[in-house]
Amino acid sequence: MTKPAQRLALLLLIAGCGRTKPAASVGDGAVDVKDTSTTDAKDATDVAAADATPFMGCGDDADGQFSDAATDVDGGTDCVVPEIADPTFRTATAWTTTGGAALTCGAAELDGVALCNFGGIGQTLAPIPACGRPLIASISTSFVQNDHSIQSLGVRLGDGWSFFYLPNPPRTTSVCLGANVFEDPANIFIAAGNQPQICPPDAYASTIALSRVSIDVDANDTCPPLGTIPNGDFEGGDTGWQLQDFDATAEIKAGLGDGGSAGLHITSPTLCAQGAASSAISIPTAAMVPNAALRIWSKGTAGATAILSVGLTQTTFMTELVGQDVGVTRDLCLPRWALGTVQPILLTFAQRSGICAPAPLDFVFDDLAFVSDPSCAANADVFDPGFELSLPGSTMAPFWSPSTTQAPTPTSSVVEIKADPTFAHSGTAAAFVAVSQTCGDAGLSGGVTVPQPKDGAGPALRFWYKTSALTSGIPTVEMMALPQPLTLAASPQWKQTTACLDPRLAGWPDALHFDLDTSPGDCGLAFGPDTLAIDDVELTTDASCAAR
Repeated sequence: MTKPAQRLALLLLIAGCGRTKPAASVGDGAVDVKDTSTTDAKDATDVAAADATPFMGCGDDADGQFSDAATDVDGGTDCVVPEIADPTFRTATAWTTTGGAALTCGAAELDGVALCNFGGIGQTLAPIPACGRPLIASISTSFVQNDHSIQSLGVRLGDGWSFFYLPNPPRTTSVCLGANVFEDPANIFIAAGNQPQICPPDAYASTIALSRVSIDVDANDTCPPLGTIPNGDFEGGDTGWQLQDFDATAEIKAGLGDGGSAGLHITSPTLCAQGAASSAISIPTAAMVPNAALRIWSKGTAGATAILSVGLTQTTFMTELVGQDVGVTRDLCLPRWALGTVQPILLTFAQRSGICAPAPLDFVFDDLAFVSDPSCAANADVFDPGFELSLPGSTMAPFWSPSTTQAPTPTSSVVEIKADPTFAHSGTAAAFVAVSQTCGDAGLSGGVTVPQPKDGAGPALRFWYKTSALTSGIPTVEMMALPQPLTLAASPQWKQTTACLDPRLAGWPDALHFDLDTSPGDCGLAFGPDTLAIDDVELTTDASCAAR
């Protein structure tokens, strides 16, 4: 079954806020480029910079490779930029390594073992940054060997993650940093955004080399101002937005928005064409906006489904907005891992299948803004655990996104939130998934944050479920932090299940999928229906789970 986040890969590639450019020079494995930079990260362990001890024969400090000195830049206010100790990896002690990452003369390397272990490099930044304008980070990368399974590189500052697509040739990628870079302590951690396809690694596994890391002031005003959505009301035309028409319409047009103001207008005239718009937003920290949510006004063709996504493909946090022929304002709770970071945002239609027949859809968006919404619980690792906020008529944008594979009968796969206290495990609602033909799969997913260990207890997923007798359906649960997909046994009564999560991924963004797939075989064979119900989802800690 196609997961909603995976459907957006091409559009998100266009929407990504990272910028790449060719490396200026390559020597002894090091790409030495002085430019604006990228990043926002920290390690699961303490990462403290140590005295810079050079590798034997790795050169002296004539070009300042042992430190990227902090500078004061006058941009209306004096800016204190954090110092990267040993930005070009000439010493053995300035960076801390985890999971098998290795330091060499001129590079930090993430080989197959490190990639399988979610290993990376980190250090504590000093001094603590202070600036009235955004900072930008640059990371120079290359592949020593590439099996094409690593999609992105992630950088964590504090609790906030930023990701960028990993270019194949040597490149320096620049990524805007958000407000969390100014919080104390400012620990930086850099790792791959996903594991290789084969773990333990084989002889063909990728090896990634990082040859320079630097941070500087955004002197060219490339980044959105801290804690803002530039031109979120579209009164500035297409300023700050990239419009993709794909044989459809994507335009900023006066008179179509809320109250007759300007709005973003996208159309999908056929099943093969759709409009889209992307930008970069600087999400506020929890201190700036408690219980942070992204508010959006929309008006669409009745029954049409538009997608609002935040983040790159494998970390996409998304919601589906269903058109009602009238303007509606909704709030999307923002995940903990994205607070204080700069993220790409995409507005488009949900993918539709079929031949390229006429099937016109129309959507208008307006008034994007950050707000404080008490429904967005502070420090939550999963929003809407009981599915109450996903009920029809809610002012919240749905946290859970449905996905179905209809084969061949359109009604053979069903996903819904049932508002029935007698059906739910607790409260008034629960998720309901049903399949009734082979090749017809169904499920739902939500963007979550892997919880941090606490008091010796490791991160865990806990939820209640029940099923029908299951003649052909196979209920599964998937997360990157699950060592392997979890297959659920049939249970006619509500049953609680706890699964341990990988503690190396504590604090990472993840996607939680509940799916009901069908057994392989000829398509279209009727059965059941087989059903799966889910309620009271928790991302928590458990004493039986490893904390490290």
